[in-house]
Amino acid sequence: MLKHTVLMKVREDVPQHEVDTIFSYVHDIKNTLSGIMGYTYGKSANLMASDSQFTHGFSLVFVDEDYFQEYIQHPKFRESQQRVMAVLTDPDAMVMFNYSF
Repeated sequence: MLKHTVLMKVREDVPQHEVDTIFSYVHDIKNTLSGIMGYTYGKSANLMASDSQFTHGFSLVFVDEDYFQEYIQHPKFRESQQRVMAVLTDPDAMVMFNYSF
């Protein structure tokens, strides 16, 4: 299995409905690809000092890397990626991390 995690720092002036739209795009992809086992997302709980670096994040669990490749080829992935870039504090305000387990 593969876990794909995205952390991002959203600008303070971005309305919550725009952030929700991004998360709904990813949810729509999850509903169309059978190889996605789970999807979680949310706003940072700010439990540690280092949490302030990012404001939001999401994780997807894939059956394997083939399904991840299918995910990044999905048209809604490209749309969600463009929307994410538009709401970030700067182009480097996002981190993606993938690992197999």
